[in-house]
Amino acid sequence: MAGRTEHAIAADTLRLNGVAPDPELLARFHAALEALHRLGAVQTVVTGNIRELAAAKLAAFGLEARLDLSLGGYGDHSPDRADLVRLAVARATQRHGAGFAPSAVVVVGDTPHDVRGAHDAGVRAVGVATGRSSRADLAAAGADGVLDDLRDTAAVVRLLAGVTAADARRH
Repeated sequence: MAGRTEHAIAADTLRLNGVAPDPELLARFHAALEALHRLGAVQTVVTGNIRELAAAKLAAFGLEARLDLSLGGYGDHSPDRADLVRLAVARATQRHGAGFAPSAVVVVGDTPHDVRGAHDAGVRAVGVATGRSSRADLAAAGADGVLDDLRDTAAVVRLLAGVTAADARRH
């Protein structure tokens, strides 16, 4: 990686994960995060990465602005993804002073591990088939919704807002 630009490294990383590099990709991430923020969504990260590495990766692409990283669940907290989800929900509950109904919490991930971790923690899971896992893999893992990619920001927001808004009204 020495001497290479972040753009080149990011493009290679996307290719290695089966995603065609697209200059608009980051713009769509930003748009989705901003739109969900405007709807009042509490957004954080649950990842196998340690917190400092996750923060650096997100910051490198300017994606941290609408994420509350202090609420996240990170790989240095537990090897179990469900524990990381539970930790993030507990932190969000403590910070915001109100409980989050499990059906109003949505984990967005690109692997069956993400889907299982969400369900094992008792929350919803939306799969995005942009990595090595296909739409069929994510559906077979039990994802509550599956997107082919994040190209259609409005569809992403509709799915996530629809899942959280509809479920929140029931509680």
